[in-house]
Amino acid sequence: MQRPARRQARGLQGEMACELLPFSNMNANATQTGNGRTPLRVLVVDDNRDAADTTAFLARLWGYETRGVYDGPAAVLAASEFAPDCVLLDLAMPGMSGLEVARQLREAGLRRTKLVAVTAFTDDGHRRAAEDAGFDHHLPKPAHPAALRGLLAMLERILESAEKTRQTAEENVATAAETKKLLAGVKEDIKGVKEDIRELKQEIREIKDQQAGGPATKEERVTPGGKRWSHGNTTTAQGPG
Repeated sequence: MQRPARRQARGLQGEMACELLPFSNMNANATQTGNGRTPLRVLVVDDNRDAADTTAFLARLWGYETRGVYDGPAAVLAASEFAPDCVLLDLAMPGMSGLEVARQLREAGLRRTKLVAVTAFTDDGHRRAAEDAGFDHHLPKPAHPAALRGLLAMLERILESAEKTRQTAEENVATAAETKKLLAGVKEDIKGVKEDIRELKQEIREIKDQQAGGPATKEERVTPGGKRWSHGNTTTAQGPG
């Protein structure tokens, strides 16, 4: 069994001594939180290994599923495998910068994933560049644990709300489809009723036609001599003229 390493971490604001569990152990039981929902998946990217490991460790303690990598190419690969909900991404990394990583993640289709720039560059120019690359949030470095925890909690609420909205939309679509199906059935029933009415009207016409062409009531008249004769439909008795 691999023993946890004890390091003096300087990635977050201030110094803290903590035991860093191997990532394989950290993620072993990260399947569901206490309330039964799937935890937020957080990918930490920083070329400062202590900072990356410490941040990932804290996020794991807060109930999130975490993974940490230490360069840009590894971040792009990990994102495709891990499908993170949130990426805490350092900007100033050698080789592939955090800006380039963000652009590649967005181009790869990670639209739902929230990208957080964790950097010491806080001027407006760097903020605009981060936004242009696809970042959603900006966290000054070194990040205070309380600020980081608050940001992750906020992102979790946003994603939960988005998921509920998506589920509601799907339910509404399903309801609309069922309603459309029911309306189609009602239209068919109405069509059948109309056809029955047409047939009934036709039968009534046929009956009337048969009655009109059948034996008619003859008109009987009495001649001056006392004899009766028939003509028409009404019987008329006439006395002597």
